[in-house]
Amino acid sequence: MDESLENLIQFYQLKYNISESKSIFDIFSEFFNYNLNAIDVWIENQFVRRVLKNQITSNSYRKQGNTFFSENNLKQSLQLYTKSLCFALPLSEEYMLALANRSAVTFERKNYEDSLRDINICLSSFTYPKNLKPKLLLRKADCLRELKRQDEFSLCLDEISELFRNVSLISQDRYIEKFNKLKEWKGHDKKTVSTAVYDSVSNLDFEENSDFAYASSKIELRYNKFKRRHVVAKENISKGDILFLEKAFIFSLIFDVETRDINTEICYHCLKQTVSGISCDSCVRCIFCDTTCKEQSWNEYHKYECMGMQTDMWYHLGITLPAFKAFCKGMNANSTGIQINNICFGSKFNNYPYFNSLVYHIDKINMSALVCSAILVRYLSKYTNFFQSYLAEPHCPEKDLHNLQKFVGSCITKHILQLENNSTVIENWIDGNFSLPTEKQSVACGIFPSVSLMNHSCKPNISNYFICDTIVVRAVNDIKKETEIFNCYGIHYRAMRRCERQKQLLDLYNFECKCVICSDQTQEMDVFNTLICKKCGYNIAEDLTQSFCYCDSCKSRIDLIQLREMNSKIQIILEGEVDEDLLLYCLNQRKQFLSETHVDLQDTYYKLYEFYARKGLLLKLITYFECWLKNEKLRIGENAQILGQLLYEIGLSLIRSLDNVKSYSKTQRIYA
Repeated sequence: MDESLENLIQFYQLKYNISESKSIFDIFSEFFNYNLNAIDVWIENQFVRRVLKNQITSNSYRKQGNTFFSENNLKQSLQLYTKSLCFALPLSEEYMLALANRSAVTFERKNYEDSLRDINICLSSFTYPKNLKPKLLLRKADCLRELKRQDEFSLCLDEISELFRNVSLISQDRYIEKFNKLKEWKGHDKKTVSTAVYDSVSNLDFEENSDFAYASSKIELRYNKFKRRHVVAKENISKGDILFLEKAFIFSLIFDVETRDINTEICYHCLKQTVSGISCDSCVRCIFCDTTCKEQSWNEYHKYECMGMQTDMWYHLGITLPAFKAFCKGMNANSTGIQINNICFGSKFNNYPYFNSLVYHIDKINMSALVCSAILVRYLSKYTNFFQSYLAEPHCPEKDLHNLQKFVGSCITKHILQLENNSTVIENWIDGNFSLPTEKQSVACGIFPSVSLMNHSCKPNISNYFICDTIVVRAVNDIKKETEIFNCYGIHYRAMRRCERQKQLLDLYNFECKCVICSDQTQEMDVFNTLICKKCGYNIAEDLTQSFCYCDSCKSRIDLIQLREMNSKIQIILEGEVDEDLLLYCLNQRKQFLSETHVDLQDTYYKLYEFYARKGLLLKLITYFECWLKNEKLRIGENAQILGQLLYEIGLSLIRSLDNVKSYSKTQRIYA
């Protein structure tokens, strides 16, 4: 949080006491009637540093992109050309030059459809320089050839010929050779390159529940006074079955902490990954995959948030932005007064009432939520026509401006609390050096009302992943009929001890967890990190507060201090440069006093795998990877997504090793 915003919150904490035992509307109204001059000053200071479209800045980013492109750094040049696009005035020459340069990068990356999209915008514009059109048309023809689109390719060649005949170009000769080579292509010597996006969501096998939006017909919503709303298996569920397939009610992209920008390779409106996005006409931050998303975003909420995007305001306000988007959804759908029940839940047409019914803890209301809501209301009043437009709507709940401001502020405050208790971090896989993504990146904060009705367990029976703005929830094991479906609220038994989990769940969500793990300490992760008795091989739980202990089986005395010192010395050895003999020595030493599932023994197995992978020794790398994998599945769960990545990693190691073997054999045959 911005230091000045932190100071602002502290200022009001010292000056103002939040009323207790009142409704959110009353709490916010009282605060809004207080002296908010400090809030007005904070907003004005944000707008002092307002960033607008600027042709000089756009040109600077484009030139930087040119430098990286000349060095074949396609990733960096792509980002800089998109940055140049964001700062350029809409449809200006600078805007078109940024698009044209970006098309060169996407062409080199073999993103031919993306390259064509940028090229066609430039060619249809009267601001793109005529002397550069031949080069762009030739690139278009290259794209069409690679995509094997014969008819369009022929038309493009005709267009190039026409341009050569009718336009006097000083440097025309340098394009002739390229043009003649393109004409030689007959349309049958290239393999088809498929660039169609696989619509994963529509191809998933899923039968929806008629009473529970976005939920499977295999589960149902239940209610009682103890658990309140919760999700139960309606029939036997098999491992891998899809239980939810829910489109986000709203989401907001996450700002980068260092740059304070949002990801420009993701559509601001639908989260679709795009390398040929178009920029907002006003702010320099938001990118959209096409004009449809751009217009929908503007009409729904961006016309009110765009001015703030020209400052760092939304970066500082954090979760207030998705809270405002949620209110806009409800306002646009005229959701005021719609009642819901505990039997049916969710609507694909108007999900705001169901979102608005999600749990929040009014006793957890804090000064941060009140200050951020008040900032939002003052911003909307001074820099947008939000309230004027809302007052003109026939379904507006208030006819007086001041009362409407308090109503909106109280709703935003409530939504902030609801998001704090129910929101989900949406993650995307980042492409690695090969075809399979190797790392996850948090891209947005979203709310999925139906999914959020699952109760928490530190050992959940589901897992989830994301396809753009849609969450896919699958069963990670067989679930019997009448069994409750549990999610994990980010507090997992594999990452935290019971005391830590209980404290966080109480602080964040106001409940004591009694899940299968928290109710049975023998299932905690500590059970894996045990010692073994040298005399009888019995597993011994290590108490870090003790210097010695006795084996429960043979009663022999075990010096814990000595074992810890031995383990530490081995760790120091492994952190340095080690050869094969030293690695095997460390493994054999640790196997004498650490259980097979101990994290330090697992680390030794993995270091041996890495060593043999570098050496290209197939049988040995497989042996130690299997030792590591067998027990790692116990530690992190056999359904952990990271295992897929690691299996892919060993696959690459095997391929590289096989290539080395082939290369060696070929060399031997040559010299023979």
